[in-house]
Amino acid sequence: MQGKASTTAGALVQLAREEAGLSQRELAQRAGVTQSDIARIETGRREPSIPTIQRILAGAGLELRFRLAPLEDHDRVLLARQARRSPEERGAAEARHRRNVARFAANARAKGSSTSSSVPLPPSPRVPRSKRPTTSTSRLGGAPTTSGGSPQR
Repeated sequence: MQGKASTTAGALVQLAREEAGLSQRELAQRAGVTQSDIARIETGRREPSIPTIQRILAGAGLELRFRLAPLEDHDRVLLARQARRSPEERGAAEARHRRNVARFAANARAKGSSTSSSVPLPPSPRVPRSKRPTTSTSRLGGAPTTSGGSPQR
């Protein structure tokens, strides 16, 4: 992608256009909108309706599909767990993670995989203070509780 779209709609339109190998003007002609409409959507200055997005994506030979799925909140749960750790615990967990990745990479190289010798690691999660659960001194069934009253794990 050339520039970074600032909205989901903008990212969808830009990705579809680039995958189809179309200019903004070509996509606009196919979708029945103006080139400036495409530009405004891609830069986030316009938030189109779903029917408009569908028409634009159809111009790129694609369709938008929706599906409902159960909410997967495992990332939120993991971030909350990470936020409860002390700096020492976070450091130890990160060290374990780095060792595991290094072992995985070494095993992959030993088996003839084309895995690079230096595997980039994602930055350790940083949870803003405003998003960190607070710990209460009260206990629920002997377990420390978070601000929501649920036992910490």
